Amino acid sequence: MRSKSGIKYFSLLSLITIMSLIQFLDLYRIFDEPNDALAHEVMNKESYISDKKVEFLLWRGADPSAPNTALNLKEENPYNFILMAAILNNREKIIPLLHGNYTSEQKKAALEYASQIENNQSKLKYNIESLFN
Repeated sequence: MRSKSGIKYFSLLSLITIMSLIQFLDLYRIFDEPNDALAHEVMNKESYISDKKVEFLLWRGADPSAPNTALNLKEENPYNFILMAAILNNREKIIPLLHGNYTSEQKKAALEYASQIENNQSKLKYNIESLFN
């Protein structure tokens, strides 16, 4: 009797280990692959919360002014695009905007921070304004 229950527990533990390894390899593929489509795949998974998605895209070096990035972020939350751009410039001040509701003052602050970004400033401003229209 003991050996049968031991085999069941060992089998269950082996199965859990194999499933964990498969999940790890899938995450490794996502993080290792330089394809932006994988970044958007991660964005679409419900298990990731908004700030993690934004941080992931920033970590991947996604261009906040790229049209595809803007469209995907707009579908999920129109302010995440602004926050992604702003966090590049001033992470400490913009992180609180990733949580909770957005007031008009917070939106204005996000726009101000985003406009301070030196790279692609005109393209970024155009994309941000298009999100509000």
